[in-house]
Amino acid sequence: MQLQQEFDALNDVVLGQQRELFAWRAAFARFETRLDNLADPEPPRDPLAEQPPHY
Repeated sequence: MQLQQEFDALNDVVLGQQRELFAWRAAFARFETRLDNLADPEPPRDPLAEQPPHY
């Protein structure tokens, strides 16, 4: 009986760590996307080369 309780407790810890790992992976993926967006900004726009919308 004691062994089963210890096994269940260990299983709960491992499942909690797995959930935490998935959350960290998702956060890392979001961070990586934001970092990529900062590294490759849109090219600067030349306002003189753009035509107004009524042309």
